[in-house]
Amino acid sequence: MKWIITIILKDLKLGISEKTVFSEFHPDAEDYFNVTCDLKLVCEKLRDRSIRYKRQDIEVGKAVRPQLAARAANVEDAWKKMRGKEVVVECRFDGDRIQVHKNGNKLNFWSRTFTDHPEYIDSIGDVLCQHIIPENVYLMERCWFGIEWQKSLQSSAQIVKLLRRAKMAWTVVCRCVMWHLISCMMAAVVLSIVRCVNGNSYFRRPFVLSVAV
Repeated sequence: MKWIITIILKDLKLGISEKTVFSEFHPDAEDYFNVTCDLKLVCEKLRDRSIRYKRQDIEVGKAVRPQLAARAANVEDAWKKMRGKEVVVECRFDGDRIQVHKNGNKLNFWSRTFTDHPEYIDSIGDVLCQHIIPENVYLMERCWFGIEWQKSLQSSAQIVKLLRRAKMAWTVVCRCVMWHLISCMMAAVVLSIVRCVNGNSYFRRPFVLSVAV
């Protein structure tokens, strides 16, 4: 019953990531997922394990798994691993790390978990397009890049956070209503079973379930 409820609520957690099963599913599954971030598409395109996948370039409009730096214990340890090579350091802003895709006038905002956030379009979409001043217009018509919110420029971020909280609250309400409906349905089923076992007399005497051995 626990599994049925988690499936209905879309809250099924297996305790493993997609990487765990990629190698068993297809030898090129992880590479294909890195440039599409779409498990459904991976399963559809790589059904035959014997057919190798030809690596494709990233596509504007589909989330891409970015290459992340390895974590170090401290600054000194990170510096040793670089072995004297030149490095570039940037400020780490608090807030959301977003991957933005621009295809003409269409914008997509993807989170680190490859979730599309259309609510960002209304808050910062126009501002973002106004500040893209390319020397080569064609190149900037189709592009993707990563952005972060800066604390001093959080007016739009606050609006987005409020929208996100409202969406989360609505999700919680829907799940509570669904849970209540499931509970009522289960109670009705149990009462029907008891009524059948007791010969339609469960209103006049305590519930009794008899099991014949």
